[in-house]
Amino acid sequence: DLHYPLRRQRQMCIRDSANSDPYISLGSDALSSIGETYGLGEASMKRGLKYLMENGYLIRMGRGRYFLNPYLYGRGTAANILERQKEWDALQSRKKDESPA
Repeated sequence: DLHYPLRRQRQMCIRDSANSDPYISLGSDALSSIGETYGLGEASMKRGLKYLMENGYLIRMGRGRYFLNPYLYGRGTAANILERQKEWDALQSRKKDESPA
């Protein structure tokens, strides 16, 4: 896949912006700032977010707020990571229930 390096770069910059909180805020200002750091435009960053959501890295929680998949990027104590994984599973289940058949 010719686009793999760019996708990987987007994934890394999104991951690097997260701390132990599974929720990350990525409004327009944050996307622009991260994009500048990695040499990507805002449109590329938005495409990257779409890709990350479609492939199970993130769940969009609201405008500019995302839940980072704790199975991939767990930080903190084991108990906290397990709690986040349960929350992720519940969100995934809810997402499937809400999607049209």
